[in-house]
Amino acid sequence: MNRGQHKEGVVKPEAVAEEEEVLEEIAVDDTELVAVITAGIAASLHTSTHNIIVKNIIRVPDTTPVWGKLGRIQQINENTVSRPR
Repeated sequence: MNRGQHKEGVVKPEAVAEEEEVLEEIAVDDTELVAVITAGIAASLHTSTHNIIVKNIIRVPDTTPVWGKLGRIQQINENTVSRPR
């Protein structure tokens, strides 16, 4: 075969357009979430929710690898499964 000729049946890979992941900020009413977080803080500080003002809550992205999450789930399941006596 010459350089300019192509084999039949061979498909050239087309350029694959990479999709860019776009994170959109969605406006959600988080009043219940704020109430739960405030109640948890108040309980841990042994005080009333009236004494606590939540000004800002920042969601932290989860960077735990899959194997780490699996290990935690396995530990929880081992400790919560009823054991024969």
